[in-house]
Amino acid sequence: IKALEENNIVSFVTLGDAGVYSTVYYLLEIIEREYPSIYKNSEVIAGITSFSQASAKVKKPLCIGDSAFSIAPLLGYDVPNTTVYMRPKVGMDTSCIEQKGQVYTFENLNYDGEKITPHKIEKTSKYMTLFIDFYKKV
Repeated sequence: IKALEENNIVSFVTLGDAGVYSTVYYLLEIIEREYPSIYKNSEVIAGITSFSQASAKVKKPLCIGDSAFSIAPLLGYDVPNTTVYMRPKVGMDTSCIEQKGQVYTFENLNYDGEKITPHKIEKTSKYMTLFIDFYKKV
């Protein structure tokens, strides 16, 4: 907060991608609770995950075609998980997605007509659609 008072813009730099095991989300949780206007004006910029970089280095896909990819912490016990559903066919009914947490629908990310819906849509209408079922924090 002191840094924001002294500067107009502040950055919190992290390794890899902020969306995967990043400290920034602990910080954002505090900022959202204690400084909502700062939180509202904050931005998280996507990076490149270590596993995406590793895949590129050896020229091997993490997933291709109809295969799946999963990531889990190596802890020796079951943990809650977030699930990403990609590559639905246009017109596909989404009832097969069994919601476990909070599902968001992302259509045309980074393209004209980008739309983010804070729930699962019933039927896909765009090729570039993905769903993320974010795990519920206990």
